[in-house]
Amino acid sequence: VELWEGENINPELAKEIETLWHDAGIQTCFERRAEFQLGDASKYFLDAVARVGVTDFLPTADDVLHSRVRTSGVVSKEFLLSGPVDR
Repeated sequence: VELWEGENINPELAKEIETLWHDAGIQTCFERRAEFQLGDASKYFLDAVARVGVTDFLPTADDVLHSRVRTSGVVSKEFLLSGPVDR
């Protein structure tokens, strides 16, 4: 899955991120995450960085659910459907 040209994670980068993630200093900083902006799913993806970093990575349903973008307010979308609509 290519997200952006030139910016995709690869196995080598995933290994480096995994090494950093297991560092005691990084974990201490993470424990203080309420003091700075950090996405809700950071731990989920950092814990799974080796899996996410494989060349043929295919996101799971959980990956998709954890990758949501935080919103403020209500966002509505209209869909045009053909045929009967079930409510």
